[in-house]
Amino acid sequence: MSRFVPYLAEEAIERDAASLIGEYERARGLTIEPPIPVEDIVEKYLKLRIEFDDMHSRHNVPRPPNGQPDILGAIYGDGSIFIDESLDPEENPSREGRYRFTLAHEGGGHWRLHQHLIVQDTAQTSFLDAASEPKFICRSSEAKERVEWQADFYASCLLMPRKMVFAAWDEFFPDRKQRVLQPETPVAHSFCQSAFNRDPLSARKRDPSAVARIG
Repeated sequence: MSRFVPYLAEEAIERDAASLIGEYERARGLTIEPPIPVEDIVEKYLKLRIEFDDMHSRHNVPRPPNGQPDILGAIYGDGSIFIDESLDPEENPSREGRYRFTLAHEGGGHWRLHQHLIVQDTAQTSFLDAASEPKFICRSSEAKERVEWQADFYASCLLMPRKMVFAAWDEFFPDRKQRVLQPETPVAHSFCQSAFNRDPLSARKRDPSAVARIG
């Protein structure tokens, strides 16, 4: 189904992500410190259901030859979120960063920014189809359409709030000078330049999914 997705300024998306954190803090009577409790925000505050499944089998789409999932998550008309079982952090702790980003993408980005589209799609289908049909299927291989980029950027703003990023940066580097940082994993060249040299949020703006890789 073709859906018109209006342009949203980065500042507007970031404000809504910050607002969601503030709403959660007031509702729970606490002050959030990193890491952001995205699972609690999605499940306990937004009241969305989180499930794991083999997303390729669920949607009858073959997995890529390398065995890695292409479909990472989907959100349905009844507010349930399904995430590929390969991202289950209890079974695969090394994929926790990708799990958190996928959850923030579906439950934060799509539900907060595109709920009107989800409701509109649901209203145009039967009651039985409303819960069973995914409203957004997020695939890592597809070029980023506007709706997916918006959800990605929202997720990055939710997981890396501006105030917390700058506070952490200032704690480690109070002089704010440019730096060359050694990579954790050896690479062909002897050093790499930090993606955050001029702006700790620069990588988040260029590639929102970098948050999952950083995590």
